[in-house]
Amino acid sequence: RLVVSQPNGVSFQLNGREVHWQNWRFRFSMQPMKGLVLYQVGYEDNGRVRPILYKASLSEMVVPYGDPAKTWSFRNAFDVGEYGLGKTAHPLVPLLDAPANAVFFDATIANDLGDPLVIPRAVALYERDGGLLWKHHDSTNGEKFGRRGRDLVLSFTTTIGNYDYGINWIFHQDGVLEVDVFLTGILLAKGTDVASSECDVSCTRIVEPFVTAPNHQHFFNFRLDLDVDGAKG
Repeated sequence: RLVVSQPNGVSFQLNGREVHWQNWRFRFSMQPMKGLVLYQVGYEDNGRVRPILYKASLSEMVVPYGDPAKTWSFRNAFDVGEYGLGKTAHPLVPLLDAPANAVFFDATIANDLGDPLVIPRAVALYERDGGLLWKHHDSTNGEKFGRRGRDLVLSFTTTIGNYDYGINWIFHQDGVLEVDVFLTGILLAKGTDVASSECDVSCTRIVEPFVTAPNHQHFFNFRLDLDVDGAKG
């Protein structure tokens, strides 16, 4: 098992849900529908925090299926609007969903009846090795210079039916903000008569005798409310 250790503790600072790390400044929250949302993302430049994003989140995800059968052709799930990524988020498992140096945050959202729903360890924040950040080898004298990079990752996972999704907002030391989505889970399968298959391999896959997994796609739509260097009047 790979164990990440920070003997001197994390290098980010927290003020509630406000995060300071390297030159980055941002806030975050969990919403019932959109899940993890970033607010007021900025980058410190010569002592001045320059605004970049006012708000950022996944706004919708549609999953259309390619099986033309009457019992499947209607399936075009809108996972954010119909199910809610925040309501379907689940507690993160230490050392599985996030490394040992992760800091976890509970989330309190409203359920369908308007009652408070507490999701323990809904969000994880942690630093990880960012690979080689910079290196130079001086061929004239043999001297080597270099720095390892590190990333700050803010993440949560959610399960909708048979699919599990993870969304990671990744802050890099070079000023890059990246969003990474990973998909896992199990197949959504159905019974079929192999001898009279309803469509060829262009729309389904036989995974077991008389069991097929219809082809489908996942389209993620992110809303980025940019505020580069502030609002311009």
